[in-house]
Amino acid sequence: MQSSVYLSYAPEDAAAVEELKSKLTVANLAPLDRDSLPKPGRWQAEVARCALFLACCGASFAQEEVARAIELLRREPRPRAWLVVVQLTAGDIAASLGGFPLVALHSDESKGIAQITSLIEPAQAPTSLRVGAGNIVARDARFNPTNGASTVIEAEHDLVLENTLVIGNGPAPQGRNQ
Repeated sequence: MQSSVYLSYAPEDAAAVEELKSKLTVANLAPLDRDSLPKPGRWQAEVARCALFLACCGASFAQEEVARAIELLRREPRPRAWLVVVQLTAGDIAASLGGFPLVALHSDESKGIAQITSLIEPAQAPTSLRVGAGNIVARDARFNPTNGASTVIEAEHDLVLENTLVIGNGPAPQGRNQ
């Protein structure tokens, strides 16, 4: 199933946004905007269902839509980045958008698309597990869309198995994390 992303933009940036829409579609996303919402009269409900709200900034940005999205975010907080500023052209970003994740699409388009898709992909299982004497180490690499860096996260957990005896098709061992 494709994740939908809402693109908010000023009319003067329509050509750049159309190009962005086609690239997002190739990346297996379903881009929506004010003209393509399934139920345009229910803007808030439709936009709230989107995996991301992309505030596209080029010559300008759609200030009213972005203000409505910020208000929606205040009422319905999200566990991960939802409102993302997409910089279409080089230049300054409005101060009101300074606290949100930024994707500089103008400087490296393919990296920008990768950053956008990484924000909505579900959490992946750890990339490697190492089992030692009485502990498990999970190692995972995460992409930080704000600065484009990858971070390796390693966590060690003690695993204690209690009263475990497995014979044939018996029940699986039950453990607890410490």
